[in-house]
Amino acid sequence: MTAHRAERAYLHIGSPKTATSTIQRFLFHNADALLKQGYLFPRSAGPPNQTFLAIYATGARVNAERARPADVARMRGGFEARLVEEVSLKRPTNLVFSNEHLFSRTKRPAQIARIRELLALALF
Repeated sequence: MTAHRAERAYLHIGSPKTATSTIQRFLFHNADALLKQGYLFPRSAGPPNQTFLAIYATGARVNAERARPADVARMRGGFEARLVEEVSLKRPTNLVFSNEHLFSRTKRPAQIARIRELLALALF
């Protein structure tokens, strides 16, 4: 299978109490219809609220516990592979991500850079 890359990524980082969960449920439940329009809401990011994004960025579980470095490296590598595979299989034009934990838990430039590098794996 030839690797496919999307043209654009939309990253929604909702602050708490701004209906982010409602948006995520809508995206999750309408994923098939969105894909027909060229938009992929990747299940590989952890449905329905894509918690793997925050875990990938911070190296912490969603409950803010620190994970062991080996576990973080394994999770990041697995997530990268699953995302690239999903994009190659579904062949979207656009990617849509949504995770409110990126708002509250990404504090350092290196964490934001990790998300940027992750998205670059799946984009032109």
